[in-house]
Amino acid sequence: MFSLTEKQKEAVYTRDCDILVSAAAGSGKTAVLSERVLQTVTDTKRPVSVTDFLIVTFTNAAASEMKERIGKKIMEAASDPSTPAEVRNHLKRQITLLGKASITTIHSFCLDIIKNNFHLVDIDPSVRIADKTESDILKMQAAEEMLEKMYAENGEAFSHLSKWLGNGSDERLVSELLDIYNF
Repeated sequence: MFSLTEKQKEAVYTRDCDILVSAAAGSGKTAVLSERVLQTVTDTKRPVSVTDFLIVTFTNAAASEMKERIGKKIMEAASDPSTPAEVRNHLKRQITLLGKASITTIHSFCLDIIKNNFHLVDIDPSVRIADKTESDILKMQAAEEMLEKMYAENGEAFSHLSKWLGNGSDERLVSELLDIYNF
């Protein structure tokens, strides 16, 4: 394991409360969180299950990496002869439960909440996350509808904005607006 800073140690070893780890890309969040899970799961006094955690990331890649790292750390600890036998048994069980652990993206987490409570929020239970192509089409449609509305209002501020951003081209204006939106 890499050397932890004091703040990282606090995130790894603090117990009996929820924590939020927020830091820049490449700062070691995934390593710290996977180590926190390992330390909590292997705690000989109060071991917990990987299914007791909620770990939310922004990307599928980050969620997969987190699951992979946690699984690797648990397997290493489970095969370490210095780990007490009862802890090794607990860890072997955790490996089988890892697939059920809530290590997911914010979108998938929210979707699960909606699907499990669709009757309370009056939403179709077959709701799903749009793929990139669908999302791009919806953004384009929204941008085109917005342009039509703004042109119909014939506002001076919009006229200046469209000339400045679009340079006389609606296609360029929409592209620039979507770039700003995505940023």
